[in-house]
Amino acid sequence: MRRIIRNTIFMSLFGIIARGAGLIRYVFLVTFLSNEAFGILKLATDIGGVARAFMDGGLDQLVSRDGARRPDQLARFFWTACFLKILLAILFFAVAPFLLLRFMTPSSVWVAMIYSGFVVALSLAGIARSAFTALERMEYIFYTNTPSRIIGLGVTFVCLLVGAPLGIVASAMGLENVLWLVLLMVYMVRLVSLARPRIDLREAGWMMSESWPMALYGFFTTLYLRLDTLMLKWLLPQGTALENIGIYGKAQYPVEGLSLLLTGYIIAVFPVFSRLQVEDRQAFASLFRRSTVLLMGITIPVSIMMAGWADGWLSLFPNKAEGSVPILAILAMTLNFSLLNVFIITVFTACDRQRWLVLFTCLTVAVSFISNYVMIPILGNLGAAFASLGSQVFLFAVMLTILWTEVGIAPPVGRWLGLLVSGNLAGLFCDWLLPPGWVLVLPVPYLGSFLLIAFVLRVIRREDIEWLRRTLRRT
Repeated sequence: MRRIIRNTIFMSLFGIIARGAGLIRYVFLVTFLSNEAFGILKLATDIGGVARAFMDGGLDQLVSRDGARRPDQLARFFWTACFLKILLAILFFAVAPFLLLRFMTPSSVWVAMIYSGFVVALSLAGIARSAFTALERMEYIFYTNTPSRIIGLGVTFVCLLVGAPLGIVASAMGLENVLWLVLLMVYMVRLVSLARPRIDLREAGWMMSESWPMALYGFFTTLYLRLDTLMLKWLLPQGTALENIGIYGKAQYPVEGLSLLLTGYIIAVFPVFSRLQVEDRQAFASLFRRSTVLLMGITIPVSIMMAGWADGWLSLFPNKAEGSVPILAILAMTLNFSLLNVFIITVFTACDRQRWLVLFTCLTVAVSFISNYVMIPILGNLGAAFASLGSQVFLFAVMLTILWTEVGIAPPVGRWLGLLVSGNLAGLFCDWLLPPGWVLVLPVPYLGSFLLIAFVLRVIRREDIEWLRRTLRRT
């Protein structure tokens, strides 16, 4: 458990730096760009996200999983995964521009392709990151990412300050990916004996056959998370689509940032789940239940604070778009489900049941497409927010049911509901206690009252506190 806590700390620091830099970049973008220009970059980054999911091919999870089980084969996994990702990148750039030109202007497609080009470096960096994850040496992920974020942020600010074209701004935003890849490789050659690159086609075929369920899952998951933006561009009138995407993106970014910030624990615990699945199923189930209570205990208070005080949070940023307030209130509710979904995906992968994930995402993409198709013409970008929430809830319900049936781990639903009740009672108390605009002081009374209520209701128990105290002392 000590190693889990240590790696969680490093991955949390990694997330804090990443989200902190992202927040600063977000402030820069909303300060210097109009809603329409922000919408173009939002569209470009979402397309870049889909591109990365396509290039990744499920290989990152495979390197993490099998590298943790067979560290002596890590170098072979690394080079083969790089070869396969480069092939997938070539395929993406051969096809994507022609598909995008069907519903986007050439200038917007050009910005998206520039950004996607830098995503290739991010995809390759993902393999090196997975290697460090397999070795449970997450500190190197943190050490290498921080300077690349800072440099990329500085270059982006300069480009915005001088009014550079959006293609140059997109390049500046993607520069940090290249720097991170270089720094990861510098540290990796010290830790892993990277032999001369040798590509074994038989090994590549095995990796593709093993990773295709994770590849399809990752691609369709990213697609449905970005589907709202793409369908806003498709379904709304040409003259207002980019502006509506910009407003939607300004509300969506804080939720995505918090979601990524909170994934540090999930990344750190993955190799442990992978080992316990083979060695100790009882410890596996216990770690699952403790982890879900911990994650729910974090996401429920955060989502309630974001949703209930959405106007106050967005008022902290310059050029607030009024239409983004109700969107943030709705999207904040997705945080609970999205983080638990990522965690359950990790459990399925550790149990070698990743083929179920393909079914999950196909169903979710279908639900998201239909709900967006129906709701966006009626409610605009607000309809996209409702569709996003609905698809996350659907995916969570389906995955949890299958996990319970397949793996036999009963989820602690009673404690989840207790955390939800505690969070809402704390929210009602703070709504009565504080004026609407006092969002910066909100976390102190809210979290204090939440913990007090949860302790009184025995949702958080004395043994939980004792376990945490012992763990921190050992750490």
